[in-house]
Amino acid sequence: MTEKVVYDNCITGRPPRRFKVPWNPSETVGDLRKRIAEITKHKEHAFRINHSNKPIECEDGTIISTLDLKSMLTLTRKPDSKDEDFFEEPSQTSAIMERMDVEKNYNSTKPASSTPTKETSAKSCGICLEDDVELKSVGNCAHRFCATCLAKYLSTKFDDEGKSFLDIPCPGGKCGTAIDFDTFKANASESTLKHAEVIFRTVPQHPEDPNLSIGDFGYKFDVNEKLVHAETGEKFHWVNQAHYDLLGDMIVPYIQQRIVKEFGFQEIRLPSHPNPPHAFTNIFVTPDLETNKDKLMLLIQGSGAVRAGQWARALCINDSLKSGSIIPYIVRAREEGYAIVVFNPNLNAVPKKESRPSHSEMMTPGKPSLKSRDMIDIDGHKSSLQHTITIWDTIASQSPAKHIVIVAHSAGGHCTTTLLRDRQKDILPRLKAVAFTDSVHSISPKDPAPVRKFLKSHAKNWVMSSEALDTPCHEGGSGCPCVSSGHEKHEHTSYSAIESVFKFLKKKVEEEE
Repeated sequence: MTEKVVYDNCITGRPPRRFKVPWNPSETVGDLRKRIAEITKHKEHAFRINHSNKPIECEDGTIISTLDLKSMLTLTRKPDSKDEDFFEEPSQTSAIMERMDVEKNYNSTKPASSTPTKETSAKSCGICLEDDVELKSVGNCAHRFCATCLAKYLSTKFDDEGKSFLDIPCPGGKCGTAIDFDTFKANASESTLKHAEVIFRTVPQHPEDPNLSIGDFGYKFDVNEKLVHAETGEKFHWVNQAHYDLLGDMIVPYIQQRIVKEFGFQEIRLPSHPNPPHAFTNIFVTPDLETNKDKLMLLIQGSGAVRAGQWARALCINDSLKSGSIIPYIVRAREEGYAIVVFNPNLNAVPKKESRPSHSEMMTPGKPSLKSRDMIDIDGHKSSLQHTITIWDTIASQSPAKHIVIVAHSAGGHCTTTLLRDRQKDILPRLKAVAFTDSVHSISPKDPAPVRKFLKSHAKNWVMSSEALDTPCHEGGSGCPCVSSGHEKHEHTSYSAIESVFKFLKKKVEEEE
């Protein structure tokens, strides 16, 4: 039995504390870790092994090095100490000499390689530090791990954290080397492999099929409007960007078909005679658009990959259709007697020839570069602003409704203010309220006075905030009162604020009657 000097993990921001711990070389690392925790009154996870070659420098000038990973010893080097004083065992002096240059030149040299030292790669597992075990490689780096630790690591990353089986990094410090799929299959536990097989089947074999749907990915929306695996009920599991994007593309027609079938909307494709035939955008209107003389609601989403019927694609996939789609707004608006026009400001161009990622591209680690697309602009809808003006001129303005309201999210707010500027004489007499949800628009003194006056008194912006719903917030350059949406994330603001939005709209409409 001997004594070794051990340091805690410095996780509270203070310098590491020194402790002398009785140590028997036959003691396992796990037992040593537990005893250190008892001495320091910290949890076991407060101690970690520095797998990189970078020493830690304390405030008193002490250099903490991790040369004997097997016993998790952290020894000190005082500024005036001799090389042979580094270790209590002379046999370790040669190891310290190999590391002296790293320590002396730490602040002046490039970061050390992620390749482990000869001792750790050849003799011990890079996770549990046990030796006399069969070590396995994880890829193109030199790190090695025992079968038990590697299987547990893969389970943690894949099963618990939801990482892709294509992009799990090597557990060796900051190595970052991806564990290839063959290595994953060869080293994962039986239960992890069964889980991986389920996720593997979410990659469609024939993504080029024109009838491809969510079901071909093995997913469905449950009774709570959440995307889950049809067999296991598990939420969406990431594979890679190409897989995610194609699944997102399939969710668009799913929502739009529901809008038509469940709520009786009519799909309108514009322009009426596209050239070529597939160069069109689509919007959705209720059948009473031209007969409802009372109220009309215009729904305008933000920018990006979202299409008509969505507020946020990521929420449709990872949260629910309640937060990610406009369906809750449709339900409330119809209950309150509104005719509705659903805009589609982001569909401005189409590829000359439709191109989808192949099965192999969806099984490629990282973010594969998809085939380039030669795009064709959609006439009359070449930008989100042009689309908004076109839909107002040709569709929405034809409504006889005397009370018009707008709900606009994110960049949809910019579309809305552009519509007010360019068509103020046409729309302002009937426009009663505008509800922005974390809009990115801005108003300046150069904007028309009638528009500025209207927004000041008839608009409100529900912004992302940690404050309670409707707590007043800084107005900034929005030109209208700003209040908290009750949520800190931008994409959640529309659903989070829905109750307050409809109260505001109702109040403004009733004021004008």
